[in-house]
Amino acid sequence: MGIAWYSENVEKIYFPMTVNILTKGHIRALEILSNKGSVVVGLLTSSALKNYKEERMPYEDRLYILNVIASVTGAQVVPQESIDPTENIRKYNCTAIASGDGWEGKELEAINKLGVTRIDINSGCELHSSDLYENK
Repeated sequence: MGIAWYSENVEKIYFPMTVNILTKGHIRALEILSNKGSVVVGLLTSSALKNYKEERMPYEDRLYILNVIASVTGAQVVPQESIDPTENIRKYNCTAIASGDGWEGKELEAINKLGVTRIDINSGCELHSSDLYENK
């Protein structure tokens, strides 16, 4: 797994996730990020997913899975009510944000305005959870 660090001064990392289908890459990313700082996982709620991608698993089930993983990695799981992570980044005083899907559009603009460190994650898995959907 490769991680591109744009700064070494990382204390609290925000990691937005959907976890419609859990992959090895999700778990590996949490392991590595947890070794670099305190991790806050922003789990997109059902309403946040509506305009982003199809919800394949109910929020409560995704939350349960992430809480079990968080108990091992030490991550904190919080609801993310919007596709835009900036509210939670501010609320939880995060100094960095991690993503495995790259950065584009309004999300990238919002992150750049916050001035937090960007962490690009490549899980090393050739299979992305979105590839498992029949109707992309």
